[in-house]
Amino acid sequence: MDNLLEALVNWKDKKANVFKIEDFKAEIEDELEHELQARFIEIEGNDVIAKALLFEDGFLELTAQDLESKKIFIDTSCTIQQTWELDDKLNNWFNEVADYDEDEED
Repeated sequence: MDNLLEALVNWKDKKANVFKIEDFKAEIEDELEHELQARFIEIEGNDVIAKALLFEDGFLELTAQDLESKKIFIDTSCTIQQTWELDDKLNNWFNEVADYDEDEED
């Protein structure tokens, strides 16, 4: 499953131009507070902070929060086994983050 953790890095690298154009800051780090090996990507922009945490067993947690109101508008998890599944989940997550408009959410 280490290939999934590496796929998270690859996804971020593939999206680098999108992050730049959309004015998002994206950082990726290893998560050291768990027994299982994990890696997370944190994205900030559009008045939102979003985090995708991926464990070596394929468990994926996706969150996103409005920075001003502190409203959490994405809070979901799933288990994935293939890199295409990871790409699909991350793309959908990022699209929701990039398209987020607090005024439309009320």
